Amino acid sequence: MADSEEEIPKFDVYTVVTLTHNRLKYTYDGYHFERSGASFQADLSDYLPIVFNSGVINKSKSRGKKQKSIDWWRAQCAFRGLTISGGMGEVQARLRSGPNTMINELVELEKKAKVEWKAQEDVNQRRALQQYRDQKLKDEQNGIDRLKPIFIDNDATAVSVFKRDCQGLGFAAQKIGLHFEWIHSQTYSHDFDSQWIIVGRTLADVDAKAAALRREREDRILAQEMQHEEKEKAARDAEAREEARLQASVADLAAKQGEWDVTGVWKVTCPDFHDRDYYGNEPPTLRIYRVNGTKVSQMFGEFDFHTVKGWLRFEDPATPSLPTPSVGRKRKRPAWDSFLIPLYTKPSPDRAAWNYRWRGRGNGGEGYMEHDSDEYQCSMTFGGKGGCALSGTFASDFLNCKFTGVKLGTITIAEASVISIDDQWGYLYDAAYVGPPK
Repeated sequence: MADSEEEIPKFDVYTVVTLTHNRLKYTYDGYHFERSGASFQADLSDYLPIVFNSGVINKSKSRGKKQKSIDWWRAQCAFRGLTISGGMGEVQARLRSGPNTMINELVELEKKAKVEWKAQEDVNQRRALQQYRDQKLKDEQNGIDRLKPIFIDNDATAVSVFKRDCQGLGFAAQKIGLHFEWIHSQTYSHDFDSQWIIVGRTLADVDAKAAALRREREDRILAQEMQHEEKEKAARDAEAREEARLQASVADLAAKQGEWDVTGVWKVTCPDFHDRDYYGNEPPTLRIYRVNGTKVSQMFGEFDFHTVKGWLRFEDPATPSLPTPSVGRKRKRPAWDSFLIPLYTKPSPDRAAWNYRWRGRGNGGEGYMEHDSDEYQCSMTFGGKGGCALSGTFASDFLNCKFTGVKLGTITIAEASVISIDDQWGYLYDAAYVGPPK
């Protein structure tokens, strides 16, 4: 193909011109006319902070303003023909009463910069094109030198695969009347060498070799996937065995003490709580605490069900269950003293079912506070050896489901005693509260 018919590629070259006005430098890169890396901004209302009559910044009303460096502000002064000296406050004060247009001298300078940039860009593109053509000829000749010894004899190799330094082999193959095809390498790589080239005497030879290599690649990928799945299965089996060992150990400990101890670390299972694609592989969790006073105690839990995260409080079993409200009627929030449990009232085979209320935030604790969630009465029923298994219900405006759990760890009295459940509970109800409890 003649040069006149050659499709001229566009090269990624960086062209920037620098011009000076009043001893200040300005640049143009084909897109932006800038001073100190900043373009002219006509409307500064999104940037200038709000100030009192005294000139002091009103911090509360200025929180939404975009922050910029002192060089950016000085550049805005320069574009307007204003003095650029002084600190941030002085420069901003100057801009408040200044014009919102660029001075004519800089408008003309920008036009001149665009003309100079176009001329320099053309020079850079021609230089890059010449380098490209020179390299292409060099690669093509190197390719011919590599291909001729392989295909010079009609009885020699019919097809060959080149895996490294493949530049120019396609051009060389065309030059000496051979056929070629680019394919992905057998191993994944970001490098150029991830592309192999097949060169052969006939198109049929090249196609046959390409098909064989693709089958090899697919077989290798399939084998790798199977190996990965086997490793994951082995890891899951090992995790399940360790979990079973922990569960048995915790249950034995609880049973030896003669009473159920449901406080501790629980693993919860419920598909409605757990979207693996979104939340990862960690299961929902529950930590149950009990704090004893002189006459009464409180039993509560910290839960992370992924869908929602927060705190729950168990009610005194003597508290009567509230009837389900009819449509349009508001549920009744429980009295605070319903969370006060007689000192010796604990989960046991005779008292396995317990009601609870919850408060929390959606989206794994990062979303909105679920107001009025404690108007739902939910339940947990403990069982199994030592009370170390549970089944429960979870009710809310957005989700109603059942879940199960197994106890995998214990919690000390000291860990429970440092938690103020009243503070946690209050924080999850007060919408005006702006931070977590101390």
